[in-house]
Amino acid sequence: MWVKTINNEYPAKLSDLTPSFIREIPVDPFDGTQLKMARVEGGLKLFSTGPDKESDRYTKSLQLDFYLGREAFYNYRVKPAKEKEEKRKK
Repeated sequence: MWVKTINNEYPAKLSDLTPSFIREIPVDPFDGTQLKMARVEGGLKLFSTGPDKESDRYTKSLQLDFYLGREAFYNYRVKPAKEKEEKRKK
């Protein structure tokens, strides 16, 4: 993927993406600080704290999450959406 380094690894911290991949780190609209980053299987998760400003709580419906990496995007976005749709059809 385009955010992998020469060593075929994802960056260790969000600031490693600037300025080569992004001009600046986006601001979290909920707390005014930079978006946070976590490594996940198959890529990276960029996320906000959400309206309650607690980034460790994953259940918030308004938290902003972005996944970089094909595998991460599939595992954390596409697959759960498909599973939810299948449950809805039953």
